[in-house]
Parts: sequence; structure tokens; C-alpha cells
Amino acid sequence: MDGVDEADGYAESGKSAKKRRWTANELLQLVQKHEKDYQKVAEEVTNSMLPDEGIEDTTDALDKLTTTIQSIRNKIMHLHKQKKKRKFRHRAGELDSTFISASQHSIFGSEKHEVEDEGPFSSQEMLEELEDLPQSTPKEHDRKPLTDLTLTRKHRLERVKKYRETLIQWSKEQRCSVTELCGFFIQVANYLNDRSMAKIGWNIFISNMPHQRGTCQESSVYEAMWILSRLKLSHRMYTELRIRFLDRIVLPPIHVVAEKSVLMQPVTKEYKKGVLANLPNCLRMTISEQLSLLNEEEIGEIVHFSFSYGFDGSGDQKDYHQKKDHSTSHIFNVCFTLNEITKPDGTILWSSKELGHNSPRITRPVGLFPAKESDKLLKEFFPKIEKETKEILKGEGLKICLSNKDIKAKATKASLSQIDGKMISSLLQLKGAYCTMCSWSFEQCHDINNVEEGNFKITRNPEDLHFLALILEDEAGKVQRSQNDYHVRQGVTGEPIVTDTNVCQVIPIMHLKIHAFNWLMELLVRQNSHQCWHSHARPLRKTNDQKDLERMSRESIKKELKENYGINMSEAGDITKGNNFARFSSDSVRKFLVTLLDDESKKEDFDFIFLHLCALVRILNTQQRKINITRFKTVSTEVYKTILKAFPWCAISPSIHRVLAHGWEVCEINEGMGPGNLSEEGSEGMHKFIRYLREHGARKTSTLDNFTDTFNKLWRLSSPIIVSMDRERRRNKTGKLVFPSEIDTLVETLFDEMN
Repeated sequence: MDGVDEADGYAESGKSAKKRRWTANELLQLVQKHEKDYQKVAEEVTNSMLPDEGIEDTTDALDKLTTTIQSIRNKIMHLHKQKKKRKFRHRAGELDSTFISASQHSIFGSEKHEVEDEGPFSSQEMLEELEDLPQSTPKEHDRKPLTDLTLTRKHRLERVKKYRETLIQWSKEQRCSVTELCGFFIQVANYLNDRSMAKIGWNIFISNMPHQRGTCQESSVYEAMWILSRLKLSHRMYTELRIRFLDRIVLPPIHVVAEKSVLMQPVTKEYKKGVLANLPNCLRMTISEQLSLLNEEEIGEIVHFSFSYGFDGSGDQKDYHQKKDHSTSHIFNVCFTLNEITKPDGTILWSSKELGHNSPRITRPVGLFPAKESDKLLKEFFPKIEKETKEILKGEGLKICLSNKDIKAKATKASLSQIDGKMISSLLQLKGAYCTMCSWSFEQCHDINNVEEGNFKITRNPEDLHFLALILEDEAGKVQRSQNDYHVRQGVTGEPIVTDTNVCQVIPIMHLKIHAFNWLMELLVRQNSHQCWHSHARPLRKTNDQKDLERMSRESIKKELKENYGINMSEAGDITKGNNFARFSSDSVRKFLVTLLDDESKKEDFDFIFLHLCALVRILNTQQRKINITRFKTVSTEVYKTILKAFPWCAISPSIHRVLAHGWEVCEINEGMGPGNLSEEGSEGMHKFIRYLREHGARKTSTLDNFTDTFNKLWRLSSPIIVSMDRERRRNKTGKLVFPSEIDTLVETLFDEMN
């Protein structure tokens, strides 16, 4: 109320009001004094001033004054309301400074009134300036702040990018980090107004001072990328970690790590709301990173390499603010694994055997997009991948530039092995077939004479299937189907999607553990209940009593297995994790399950089937030892015959048929080694990383942003440079005596003794 007291002093002393200037703050104080009665405010201001030659009509002067006060009040109230509601500190501070500068001018007077040290200022000009205040700002505030709502999202992103580039350039010139520079700016900008904020900026600045780095160990960019990848840190958490441990270790700034990560990522394009990269380019970058870890003197001008690739779909994914025209509940991922790099003479430069062929650790993404696994998608997508694979195999080689020389990398082998049984049936269009490797029907595969004669061999190939599909197609291009036509159609439901890639020789190795577990449990449950097995070739309708017996038998076995060994029959997928299958196939579990069998005469046969089938599955999951093919074939034939003799009512699943009838031939094709290097473990194991990264490590502003960030982080996780930094895990040698179990002894007999 200083302005009001000063006005009263002028009125009492009778001094001339020509030099009396009312500011906006003083008028607002008068408004508060008279409780918003603008008429009283106008009268008090008019009475405190002498008549003026420029204003002949007092009523006109009162109206102008009232309008001026109302305009000032409305503008300042709007400012504080906007500041409180949206918390735009920068914009509010800008407008505050505008009104402060405006309050220093006279807002009531005439053109002929002059004040010392200031020029004349008319009331009409001041009113016009006040009307323009919210729309225009002083010249020093011409640039709109970053939080201005009039800016579009695209312009704000461009502004952020420009500010970031400027900060990085300044930090390089000053030989400091961006964090140090930002801390210094915060300290300078708030030193006079907000000392607490200035102190925070100073602490940020001095905590990263270069003089502290003399006694600390500086980390490389690759080590920082390893920390980001393995600890799954966000950029904010990485910066916090960097500041906390600055007195012990110096990590590079996050913008340096981000720039290096961008250089190591392949170029992607949008595909079905997701991303898709070029397979040759991905292989070139991976081989280049792997060769950079080797001794350049040992690397010649030409190297050979082999790789495997595949794709798989997953459901039950989450939607993150997706539009109604599409969903991300189903995701399709495409991946590859570099298996081996050799010299032209066959000398191995690098192999993935130690890390595990097709391990999720070294499996790299090629594409990631929201789509459901279907024939329509495969017909549209697979020809692109198959074309790129042909170019890699038949081309002159991939050009790779190392630091000192240029290298050509030629592909010797490309295996489409990272696919499951459902994908194999879809690619071959054999959805009505019992087996995708041979053309025998269900009845023929359950004929013991065919088993004894050894008639089961891999006879299918894509060329014959194409020819058969063309013969069976009608004018509309569809394969005609009829009942009991398997001897003619052989399960073909359409023209195969694959052309040159022979997936008829592929066995889904990883899923064999799940299928063997499920089939053995079903055999035990049905033997103790109704002794019948439904299949498409032998349809069977169970009665209510048979259903009750099966349910009671299943619950009883499930309870006993869970209480004694912690194995859950409902979660068959857990068998593939860790050593769960080894625990399930152990002697103790096998003998326990044999005791649960009600029929005493079947216990010996069930024990034989359980033991030898689990041993064969474990053999097929190996990849570093040669197998005795003759011994493997003999054991599998004996197990096949025992099943058909002891349990003639059971139905052998297609997966168990592949193991017993074609397992030995797959090993023979794989140069006598276990086909564990052809496992689909890589594509299946990526699902858990995709789920986690989509939720915790990717933007959710759009579907494309979400999948782009997930793809880039998957690529960084599987980088050969990052994988090489992982700590080597060694098993502790306890020194205890280990007595070989029965199944371990059987497995060892199936390997070649010369190996």
C-alpha cells in the first residue's frame, strides 16, 4: 500500500500532481483497498491530480481509468491462473517480466505532461500497449519457450534436438560433459533468484569436475554399453550411476554412448507398424564386430561363414495405448545366429560352440512387427527373406572393412532351423500330414512290420510337394480334399511357401523335451484309467465314466509328482528351463513314476520306454560330440517296437515318431553330430526379452517407436563385443564322488567311442 500512502501525502500537502505517476502495482493496491469498487478508485486517483488541459471531460477520464484498471487486473489474474494450472515456469517468468516492465511506465496522463528523466507518454498509447501485452512480448523474449502450447510436437522435438546438439558442441569446446555444462547454467541462471536451485546446479557441476578424474579409472564406450545392456538401465539411471561412482570410475556421458550405439545399429524400415532390417547388412555388421575381436594378422582377405535363421510368433502380448485399427497382442520376430567363421582351407577362426549354437545370447533380430503367425503373413513375408538368403549364398561375398584392410566374407551354409513344428507345417503346407519328414500315414506308422523292416526314411522335399500340389489343385487354385485320401494327397493342403529351402529335414529340438514329457505323462494317466487314445486317424468318443477316471488319475499323479519332486504337470514349458528335463529323466523320478503304474505286467515295459526315450531326446539336444548312428538306430527301433507291443491302444505323437523313426537320419545328415546346433532355442528365447523391453525399455508414444526401441536394444544385447565382455562362468569342482546313473551310462553308450 505504499502507492496509496504516497497519494494521500500528495493530496494533503497540496503538491502538484503533474509529477505524480501511478503504476500498475499501485492501481492494483487501490483496487484491493476499495474491494474492487472501480468507481471509488477512479475518483480517488482523479482527486489526487489537478485538472489537465488534455482531458476536458472528467467522465471520459474516469471511463478510461476504469477500463485500464480492469484490463491490468484481468491480464495479471490470467497470468497467475495459467502459472498455477500448468506450471509453465519459463512462460510465467517471461510474462512476469513483461508486466514488471509495463508497470514501470505511466498508465494515466496526457501528452503534454512530462516527467523528469522520462519522455511524454499519452494515456491512449498506454492503453494500446496494455491491450497488446498478452500477444506481444519485448524483444529480448521474442523466442517462444519450449513449453509453449502453440508449438506442435514435431517442432518441439526439432527444438529439443537443436538444443541438444548445441549443448554437445559447447561441452566439447569447453572440454566438459553435457551434465557439467547444464549444472553450470543452472547455477548461473538461479544465483540471484533461487539460491537453493543454484546450489543444486553447482553440486552437479563440481561433482563432475575434470580434476577428479586423475585418480579414477576411465571406462570405454563399449563397457558403458555393456552396463546399459546387462543391467537394463534407462538413460536417467545410467547418468545417476555415473555421478554416484565418479570418485571411483569415470563412465562416458550418455550422449557419447547413444551416438556409438546408433553407429552400431542397422538401418531399418517400417513394416506393418514395426521394423524390418536387411539380412545381408545385419550379417555384415555382425561379422565385422566379431572379426574386430580377433587378431587381424590371422585374418586373410577371404573368410567363410555359416549362419542359421528363423522366425516365430508369440501371443498374449500387451497393448500400450494402441489405436483401434491394429493391436500388438501378437508379435512376429525374425532373427539369425552367426555359427562359424573359417578360413578358406577350413581353419576355424571363431565358433559359437562355446557360447551354444542358436543361444538367445547371440541371436540377433532382423525384424520385429505386430502380426499373427498365419499362412497369409508367411506368403507375403517369407519370399523376401528367402530371396536375401539366396543372394548371400550365390553372391560374391559381403564386403567388410576393418581398420587396416578389406575382407570378403562368403557364406557356405544357411540353415532355416529356428522354427517350430507349427511353422514347418505352414511353410510346407502339410497341415493334414502325420509326419512332415516322411509320407507314411498314421496307420502305417503304427504298423510294427514297417518298424521292423526300417521303412521310415526322410522322403519329402519341397520340389515334390510343389509338383503334387499342382496336380491336386482345381481351377480355383485350391487343393481338393476328401475323406480317406491320404494315400493320394499325403496331407498336402496347398502349394508350399518354401521353394529351395529344405525344411523337411528339420526337427524342433527344443520342443522335443516338452513333447516327450507330455506324451509319457499321458501314457501313464491313460494306462491307469481307460486305456484308450483319441486321434484324427482313430477317432474315439469317451463316456462320462471314462472322463471321470482320466480326471481322477491325472489329479492323483499330478499331486504325487508335485509333492515328491516339485514337477508341475500343468506347466510343461518348465521342462525346457535349466536342468528340469535332466531331473525329470533321472533314475529316481523314473522309478517313482513306475511305482504309480497300476498294472504290474506293464511296469517293466514302461520303465524301458521311459529310460530309452529320454536318453534319445538328450542325445538329440547335444551338439559337440559324435554319435554312434548304428547304436542310435537300434535303440530307437527297440523303443518303437516296445510301445506298439506293450501299449497297442496308444497313439504315438508326430514328435515322438520323428525321434524314433528319423532321429538317427537327422544326426547322419548333420555329419554324425547331435543336431543341437539346429535348435530353435534362439527364436523362442527372444520372447522374454521382447516382453520385458517393450514394457520397461521402449517408448510407448506409438507402435513404431515401441518396436524400434525394442529392436535397437535387442541388437545391442546380442552384439559380439558386448557378449565377449560377459564373465566366464566356471562350475565349482566340489571333489565329491559322483556315481553314474543308469540314464547317464546309457547316454554315454550312444556316443562314438573314438570321440
